[in-house]
Amino acid sequence: YRPVWDLTEKLLAEFALLCRQVGATFVLIYAPAIVQIEADNWRTKRELHDLTGDYDLSHPNRHLGDIAGRHGISFIDLTPAFQTAAREQILYFRDSHWNEAGHRLAANVIAAALVDEGIAGLLESDD
Repeated sequence: YRPVWDLTEKLLAEFALLCRQVGATFVLIYAPAIVQIEADNWRTKRELHDLTGDYDLSHPNRHLGDIAGRHGISFIDLTPAFQTAAREQILYFRDSHWNEAGHRLAANVIAAALVDEGIAGLLESDD
């Protein structure tokens, strides 16, 4: 996957530069795959596709975070919040897309991170 990651880094770096040139802040947000959140889903996919060996499901998060750090890009990883919230509620439809609770969680985490990083001011909430 090295060539794909190299291209990804190049494109993200170029986009970050373009954003800086026009005075915009580029924020890279990592939305976790359902297999990173629901262990049963990962087990099912491994069995269905006869996947063997060790898989580091957090590699994409870490690698994108490293790329963001090298290029001064703000990075928000939604995975920890989704892992915590998934213990108490369902966040995905069976087709692996977020349901209403997943969208609400993502919006709240992103808004809080933007405020914490000084990218956005405090926002009013309907909740």
